[in-house]
Formats: sequence, C-alpha cells, structure tokens
Amino acid sequence: MVVVLLVLLGGVSPGVASAQSDASGGLAGSFADDDGSVHEPALDALARLGVLDGTECGTDRICAGAPIARETVAVWLTRAVAPADAESSQSSRFSDVDPGSRWAGHIERLAEFGITVGCAQDPLRYCPTTPVTRAQMATFLVRAFKLEAAPSAGFADVAGDDTHSASIDALAQARITAGCAQDPLRYCPTAPVTRGQMATFLARALGLLDKPRPTGYNAVAAGSHHSCAVSTDGAIVCWGANDRGQTDTPAGTHSAVTAGGAHSCALSTSGLVECWGANDRGQTDAPAGAFKAVSAGDSHNCAIRTYGLVVCWGANELGQTDAPAGRHKAVSAGDAHTCAIATDGAVACWGANELGQTDAPAGRHKALTAGSRHSCAIRTNDTVTCWGDNELGQLRAPRRDNFVAVAAGAWHTCGIRDDDAIACWGAYHYNRLDAPAGAHRAVSVARHHSCAIRADGAIACWGDNDRGQTDAPAGMYEAVSAGDSHNCAIGADGTIACWGSRAGQIAPPAGPHKAVTAGHSHNCAIRADDTITCWGFRGGIQTTAPAGPHKAVTAGHSHNCAIRADDTITCWGFRGGIQTTAPAGPHKAVTAGHSHNCAIRADDTITCWGFRGGIQTTAPAGPHKAVTAGHSHNCAIRADDTI
Repeated sequence: MVVVLLVLLGGVSPGVASAQSDASGGLAGSFADDDGSVHEPALDALARLGVLDGTECGTDRICAGAPIARETVAVWLTRAVAPADAESSQSSRFSDVDPGSRWAGHIERLAEFGITVGCAQDPLRYCPTTPVTRAQMATFLVRAFKLEAAPSAGFADVAGDDTHSASIDALAQARITAGCAQDPLRYCPTAPVTRGQMATFLARALGLLDKPRPTGYNAVAAGSHHSCAVSTDGAIVCWGANDRGQTDTPAGTHSAVTAGGAHSCALSTSGLVECWGANDRGQTDAPAGAFKAVSAGDSHNCAIRTYGLVVCWGANELGQTDAPAGRHKAVSAGDAHTCAIATDGAVACWGANELGQTDAPAGRHKALTAGSRHSCAIRTNDTVTCWGDNELGQLRAPRRDNFVAVAAGAWHTCGIRDDDAIACWGAYHYNRLDAPAGAHRAVSVARHHSCAIRADGAIACWGDNDRGQTDAPAGMYEAVSAGDSHNCAIGADGTIACWGSRAGQIAPPAGPHKAVTAGHSHNCAIRADDTITCWGFRGGIQTTAPAGPHKAVTAGHSHNCAIRADDTITCWGFRGGIQTTAPAGPHKAVTAGHSHNCAIRADDTITCWGFRGGIQTTAPAGPHKAVTAGHSHNCAIRADDTI
C-alpha cells in the first residue's frame, strides 16, 4: 500500500508486485503473505478481532488470493455477528458435515442464525469445502447483517429473477460492493470469492473499513486534447494530454467540471471555482466568491455567480470576457467567444464574430453551447438551432428530433435526443460522428473527440486519440502497474488487462492472477497457484520465469526479480548481468529499477545491487518499511514513516 504511494509521488515506471498488489512494502502486519495487498487492512482488522483465528493456511500466512471455502465463511461470519466462539457440535443437520470436525459447530451455528439453508436437499448438505461464489457471498452477508432490500443496482450480468439478485442489489446499496467491472456495469456473480475479498466485504459490513466510492460519473467534459469527469462521489478524474498540467486534478469534492484548450476548471461543492493547467493568459486565475456554473473556453473562462451575474477571466483580445450585465442562468465559453442565457430565456453572445458565432437567434431557449466558431442552443420546444461557422456541416442539426442536451466542438456537434440516444453532425474526420449506441445522460464535444456518460454511469469517448483523450477510465481493478509505453492491471475477478503500445507486451495470459508487474517491454504475473508467468519482447530471457511458488515479483527494464516461498530472492534476464545476482538470505520485499534492484531484508534493512555498484546501490542504513526503485534512483520509507 505505501509503496504504491511512493510510485505515484516519484513517477517510477518499473513495477513491483506482491501476491495481491503491484507493490510489496514489507509492512508489519498480521500475516507475512499479504504485505501490500489491497485486502491487507481488512485482514489485519479481522485478525485483531480474532475472526480469522485457526483459519490461516500456514504459519503467518492467510493465502488472500485463494478461493474461500464455505466452511471458512461459516467461521468468519459466526464470529463476526456473535463474537463468542461456537461450541463443539454433538450433531449436525447436514449429512456432509461430521459433528466431530473442527468447524462443525460454526456451520451448525450459521444455520441456527438463518444465514444458510445448505447447498442441497435430499439429503440436506452444506458442501463445506466448496468455494463460495460472489452471488452466494452476497446472500450470506445480507442475511447476517439484515441489510435492507434495494432497487436494482443495474448490474448487466445479474438477472432480476436470479436466486441471489435481491441480495446483490442490497449489497450494492449498502456500499459493500461496487461490482467487478464496468462498461457495462457487472458483478461477476459466478466468480469465486477469494479469502482477501471476503475479508474486505466482511470488514466493510462491520464498519471497520471505508466503503467503496459509488461507481460511475455525474459529469464529463472534453477539452482540446484532454478530458475530465466528476465521479458520483465528487472526485475529479482527468486523462489525455498533460503537457500543461491540465489533468493534474485538485482534491476535494466537486459538482461540475469543464475542460478548455490546455486547462480545466471545476466547481467545488462549496461553490468555489478551481482551475489548473496552462495559465499563460490568466485562465486559471479564478475569481473568489461563490458560483453556480463555470465554463472553460480555449484560453478564457466564464462563470455565473449565485445571484446570476456572469464573470469572465483569461484571454480577451476579441472581447470574449466582456460579459454583459444582468442575471443569467447558463453560460458557455467557446474558442474566442461566449454565449449565455438570460433569466428570461434570451441568448446573448460576445467576443469573436468573424463567422457569425455571436449572432444569436431571437426567442427563448433552455440550454446552449459555444464551440470553436459556432454555437447551438435548445429552444423551449426542445429543437436545436445553431449559428456561426458551417464549413463542415456543424450547424445542420436534425430538424425533426427533440433534444435534452447539446454540445458544440470545433467542426462537429453532438446532442442527446429525448430517447437518450446520441446524435452527431458535422465533420466526420477522426470518426467524430461515431457516437456509441445506447442511452446516455450527458455529452461533451471538443475539437476532434467527444465523451459521454452512459445511463449506468460509465464513460464512453470516441474520435481522435493522439494524446489518450478518449482513453476514459473504466472497470474496477485491484492492482495496476505501468511499464515504459504500456500498462497492465488485475481486475476484481483476477484477470489481467493491458493497454498501450507494442502489441507483444499487452497480450496478457488468460486465467486468474494475484499480481502483475510491467517492465520496459515485458510483463510478469503471479498466477492463482503462486507460479510466475511472463510475456512480451519476443520471448526473450526476461520472460523465461523460474518454476515453483513465489510471493512477489517485480519487473525492471530487461530483467525481473521475485521472492520465493522461502523468502529468498531469484532474478533473471538481461544476459545474467550483475543486476540478476541476488543476495542470499530471507527478504520481505524486492523492487527492480532500470538496471539495479533493492530489497528489504528480514531485519528491515535495505540492500541494493546491480549497475556496477553506482550510487543508486548504496542503500541507507537503518530499518525501513518500504522501498521502490526508479531508473537511476530509489526511495524508501523509514521506520518513523519519513521518506
């Protein structure tokens, strides 16, 4: 967990993976095999309560990535809802549970509490060693904690008449689960639950952990070469070009976001405007005070104060920030012009007008959008009208359709019809008009790309992707690792997804995995059985993984290192150079840089090796909790939590 923070702070690209996460920090905890796992906090919290006593898979081991059996679930759940341990059972209602077996009392108690009715009838059976599925887990938790019934959570893979569907919906409403993937939103009901996942679900139900953020997004904005969105919990995420800091999002909760040429602005839940990115024209110097709306143009912005006054700032060479007086209810900033709707529904525009983009139509309107050199608005009868540049047909809105939203870009326009489908018109280049099918609730259009929010809250983008501006965040992942020009992540169901350049290293193996790490042009992962698999870079020596079980693996530029089951380190790749000559003895964590490595020994001291013994291999003295290696440097967290 802590090493991931170091990677984010230092921009380190070589990955480090433990058996559950991208980083193994060697942190002291209840178990030796879950360091760095996303489930470690839950496992530690439950261990402190005694919930896990006796269910370990070995000395100081919990096997967080292994499927959890029904008998283990019985132990954990009964201890969670009734702390006094179950007494030995003299009899069992289940024909496949021996009354003298270790966990028979807990299984019997689970039935007494009404949490289970068994797995089969005639004769009544419990199936104690069978793995629990995610659907079954939902029903167990709903019964154990008496969760309230809820409307459909919208999971595409959960049928409304399924035995466990109501429990899955209740679990989602209680924010104990956010599903396993998005686009479409899925729950993966038949996938087995791992011991680590069960611990996290249980800890959330007990209030020992923060519950997951709600999935999906409430708002999306497309800029010139970047995009931003506001998640349902108010957090902002941005992606695409970041040469001017336009995707370096602020912390806190927000209600709206807008993306300009190379900057972005957002409206906080307290009504303040925050801007970031390029500031060569003063476009990020937001005024103080409370606002109710904000819109970013190419190099200027306009916002509406809570009492209706429009305020603009930034570039003004063509009068685009010379806002009119009076009260307004909507505003939209284009490249070098701005339009607003007054409280009486009339549209006013100002700024550049070389193509008629400020020649607003008469009449009342309910929504408007300013593009590069054209503008559009929705009349009170829900039809769209556009004015300004029509070189590529960006004004030719469908005449017979009714719209609930409209967004103008540089040479194309998109809108959401009253049936929630998206329609686009104008220039086709870069596939600008290839809007996704299905229902949507918001749309935003930029120069060459567009983004929309689907009905289920997921984001869809299309058009030009030269800077990654259409690579919208999607899915739910437990670990991620960044390589040189590609990335890999592990989904909630254990499958690996990779994306980026060079096809070889982004074609992951099938099947469930516990961890993944991305190197320069290759990747390695730990399978569910603790063995290592590697792929990429034409099958070079760095992809020839050693046999046997391993606890952690880390990929450098052209080599890898791993911690074996006995805590010793093995390294391979790059022609057997000095970076693959691992030190002897037990270690808690290992990290690979470009041509060197560092590891934390059993006594918490750091050792480094490789690259001709350069200064990056001269490790600091004293105990440390975590370490991460970059290209030619390292960072570590000391025992006192300083770096």
